[in-house]
Amino acid sequence: MACGCSALSEFFYLGDSAESAEFVRMATAAAASLALAMSLTDELLELMQGEPRICNYLEIPVQHCVPRLLKAMRRPSHSLDLTPIFRKIRAALPGVALRTTLITGFPGETQADHRALLAFLAEVRFDRLGVFPYYAEEGTVAARLPGQVGAAIKERRQA
Repeated sequence: MACGCSALSEFFYLGDSAESAEFVRMATAAAASLALAMSLTDELLELMQGEPRICNYLEIPVQHCVPRLLKAMRRPSHSLDLTPIFRKIRAALPGVALRTTLITGFPGETQADHRALLAFLAEVRFDRLGVFPYYAEEGTVAARLPGQVGAAIKERRQA
């Protein structure tokens, strides 16, 4: 029975297809993180509340919260304030475990940007967090950007 809702909702409404699934965990690749966060409609959040096979866990790798840096990273979330998305998730799914990954020391990241990232983390309160220092991979656009951050600063910010 099609319900006109998201693919995940349809999966559970179909019944037979979902019978063999013991559990479903929501995790995304970095490029899809914003798509997942934006697709968390009220209907999908309600489904997550009522469907015991969907883990009370979301992995949404935001990578940073400063729009200028996200744009430089070529991430689609550069024009959004991510905090309200996580507030909505926390309100709809009490006890949800939120995990993210971040990049620190991306070219052009200032001390003010790092403080903004720390404030974002304090507000969202992720349950699991991976912080990785930016690595200038040869041949990439980012490796040629001005404002490369020194290794010692990246290490301090990673801690």
